[in-house]
Amino acid sequence: MSPETAVVFRTEFVRLDALIDRFRDALVPPNQISNPTPAMTRALVVAHSVAHSATVRLQSLFSHTDVLAKRKRLAAARSILGIIAAVPLRHLKYINPIMGTVWIAACGVFLDEITALSTLHVGPPGEEEINLRAFLSRAGAAISAFELTFPILQSQISSLLESFERTGIKI
Repeated sequence: MSPETAVVFRTEFVRLDALIDRFRDALVPPNQISNPTPAMTRALVVAHSVAHSATVRLQSLFSHTDVLAKRKRLAAARSILGIIAAVPLRHLKYINPIMGTVWIAACGVFLDEITALSTLHVGPPGEEEINLRAFLSRAGAAISAFELTFPILQSQISSLLESFERTGIKI
């Protein structure tokens, strides 16, 4: 990439990152709606999760070489999984199937981090790895509740749960 092209790319990257941040920040926080209907809850879960997923995808371009991109990517993945883990499942009998793709991306970030951390040491996992595993396990339990809602989700969630098992994460 020529220096001029690199400058244009970086400028566009920063612009897109800021646009995603503004969009996400403009979304109504779920806790600001009194007595939300299940449809409202589903819509907010999907909207917030997709917005965070855009950050995960964008930051993935540089997350292996840029510490700030890695942190932002992990924070966005944590937000996605935190959303589904925090929502009382009684409010959601089903969810938009796009969430399977969103969850795969977020869980992939966690699985990448766990794998990277586990290769850095011999012996028992460190505190950071233990925390990532515990968080992923809690989120996986919430995600697994949607496994039988749509065939596409069943396939995606089954694949995720297999990845958890290979990594030693128990649901």
